[in-house]
Amino acid sequence: MEPVPLDAKDRKLLYYLSENARLSYSTLAANVGLSREAVKNRIERLVREKVILSFRVQSSHPYFGLEFYNLYISFARMDAKRQAEYENYIKKHPAVMWSNKCLGKWDYALLLLVKDLADFALILSEFKGRFRGAIRDFEFDVILYEYVYTATLGAFFSGLGAKPLRAKREDSSFNRALSEVPVIVEKTRQRHTLDTADIKILNALSDNCRQTLHEIGEKSGLPPENVRYRMRCMIGKHAIVAFFAAINYDMFGLHWYRVRMRTNMISAQEEKRLAGFLLSHPSVFWAARSVGRADMHIDIRAEDNNALNGFLKEFNTEFPGIAIDYEALMMTDDHDYNNFAPKMYLVAEDYKGSPSLTKMKQLKSPKGTK
Repeated sequence: MEPVPLDAKDRKLLYYLSENARLSYSTLAANVGLSREAVKNRIERLVREKVILSFRVQSSHPYFGLEFYNLYISFARMDAKRQAEYENYIKKHPAVMWSNKCLGKWDYALLLLVKDLADFALILSEFKGRFRGAIRDFEFDVILYEYVYTATLGAFFSGLGAKPLRAKREDSSFNRALSEVPVIVEKTRQRHTLDTADIKILNALSDNCRQTLHEIGEKSGLPPENVRYRMRCMIGKHAIVAFFAAINYDMFGLHWYRVRMRTNMISAQEEKRLAGFLLSHPSVFWAARSVGRADMHIDIRAEDNNALNGFLKEFNTEFPGIAIDYEALMMTDDHDYNNFAPKMYLVAEDYKGSPSLTKMKQLKSPKGTK
């Protein structure tokens, strides 16, 4: 894949869009030093040339009473027909957030959104029945909490010198509200109920989070001011934590590696240092604690295996004695990124019996909205 030439203006646009993909053309123009029309044309070109893959919403599913499970699969037999069957099945599965083909011990890695262990067991049983005789091995783990998730990869933007965003007022980018979402490790979360209207908004945002409030309203059947209010509520309760441009870092030689690590007991002091290390590392874009054979996952972008080994050496130097062992996978193809699991519709509840995100006492609903 040949990299697309980028000038400093392109990279600044990518930087600000990776921080908040809902920023208006006018705000971006003021911060990048271009006209509004030039910004619009550049973004359209970056999408057309697949530098930007999509505009996504990052939501915090544990707030909805849902859990993330990683599932890793190796197949004994996988001809072209069976591979097409698998990929079509995964693409339509209501619990699958994404599925990647990978190099290493496993053929595929999947991220599933489930209600609980029993729900996951049913999904796994269905999967094993569907591909009976073809599966060689599988492994899974449940995500406990995340240390970091960012779309702004420091290694890619190193030396850019982009200044902090200047925005005159709060608008439909919700930039001020998002800036107040704390960057901390949240080990426990109070569950909040989403109703069907909230889920419809998240579904619309998952298609393209740069859509206007009117466009989201048309898809969800809600007035624009109602959409604005509900989005502000979800951000206020950290159910929505980011809007970002998914950048094709592979195009620029930064490949996705996942390190699955078994660790010794980590003290509270060590974990605080570890969280700071992962959050500030320019190559790390996701890291989490889990329960399973591997109890820590670290996703990085690196040029090659030598760069991956360099990261691991740095980790072991900073935190000697934490890692027992690890395995590394290289994600080679983003087969399917749903960005929204229809499973959310199955657990969406109305306001009965539990607090709703849209019933926040500290925010008053706009007159005439529900």
